Amino acid sequence: MGWRLDHTETSEVHFVEMDPWVVFDILCPNLEWTGFLDNSVIHTGYVETLFECIKESSDEKRILLEGKDGPFNYISATPLYMEVDYVILVKQISESSVIRDDSFIVVEYPFRTNMLETCMCLVRLANHHFGRTHLAIYEPTRAQKNRRS
Repeated sequence: MGWRLDHTETSEVHFVEMDPWVVFDILCPNLEWTGFLDNSVIHTGYVETLFECIKESSDEKRILLEGKDGPFNYISATPLYMEVDYVILVKQISESSVIRDDSFIVVEYPFRTNMLETCMCLVRLANHHFGRTHLAIYEPTRAQKNRRS
């Protein structure tokens, strides 16, 4: 999921969900109930496939995949634990045009998974544990350089 924030409000959210049942029976009704359906883009499929499409797409198609206003401020990835290679996922995010200098990336992962400290342009800021659920929080290394200057 990628969120684009416009100062005090969210202007656009992209969801990637592989299960059509979740999209139609859970996600869409919840977005409609919150009044955010019109500001949402839902991609059905694997997030890794979406990143490959963004990488290989023309500029016109890339806008549909990564959003009309450019890179996201916040990306949250909650993949199926046993069906994802976390090294590949973090690498795809770090190489993608969907992040910008001040983006934050949160990746949920299961207990006993070794998450990378750094990957390409991303550096892990924190690791949080909530029972068996773990969250790795990353930001682009250029964001750290900007804060130091």
